[in-house]
Amino acid sequence: MQSLGFGIATALFLALAGTAKADESCYDMSKGEPGVLSGKLLHLIFPGPPNFENVQSGDKPEPTYILQLQSAICISGDEFADPKNKFSTVHLIGEKAIWTAMKKLINRSVVVNLKDQMGAETGHHHAPLVAWVTAIKLRH
Repeated sequence: MQSLGFGIATALFLALAGTAKADESCYDMSKGEPGVLSGKLLHLIFPGPPNFENVQSGDKPEPTYILQLQSAICISGDEFADPKNKFSTVHLIGEKAIWTAMKKLINRSVVVNLKDQMGAETGHHHAPLVAWVTAIKLRH
């Protein structure tokens, strides 16, 4: 696991963000999209309360699973989704059994099934898309 300060986490996010082709349509979260995504599974520590700046300075660590996509996507169908925002990271959430499975697949290429997709709306959300993982498997 890595501990990231706000500046480093922001730099990582910007480095991972990409540009989608202009002709690609956005996933519509009001229709339960995206239902399946693939990419590299990362496990990062982001700074949480009280300042959301630096774990070493006393902010609470927020261990987070991030899916790094190979190609940028966009989302719509949610008040916190901006279809103009192209991104390549997804904040993954899961029940204990899913977290156990995810732990074994860190830094590997995976396929995830998703539900309850939403646009990031708080400082606790560490990618533009936040979604619950219902299944995960190694990508071949």
